[in-house]
Amino acid sequence: TLSRGLDRPGKLGTMRFVLPLILDGMFHKLAPKLFAPGIFGMFQLEGVGFRQIQRRKRLDRVMQSLVILGGLSAAGAGAGCLVKKVARLLGVKDALVGGSAVTLLGAVGVVRGIGSKMKKSGDSRSWEKDKTKQK
Repeated sequence: TLSRGLDRPGKLGTMRFVLPLILDGMFHKLAPKLFAPGIFGMFQLEGVGFRQIQRRKRLDRVMQSLVILGGLSAAGAGAGCLVKKVARLLGVKDALVGGSAVTLLGAVGVVRGIGSKMKKSGDSRSWEKDKTKQK
């Protein structure tokens, strides 16, 4: 039911509550004639029942998913074209350029993750702290 879907425990429940609110707000702001307001905004509309809200939000989720998947598909196709173009310019195989790009993105993600963990833990190995000690 509608109320049970809003009340889930844990981090997953929190994400299942917050993420749709964020998406509803963004999509309604971008295309108010196409996407309905958030669920709490729908509760304030007179003459709209729970079933109608549930159906409308279900339709909105399908449309939002299609827009997001379309965007990701376009980004993937663009990245594929870019890889082919770079490979042609360098005179190497597409797989080499694509694999290198994926490896580079993965390495950047790992380094950023390690850096944020060090920053949160207050690790004294930070180069900035060492730099101030030398003065």
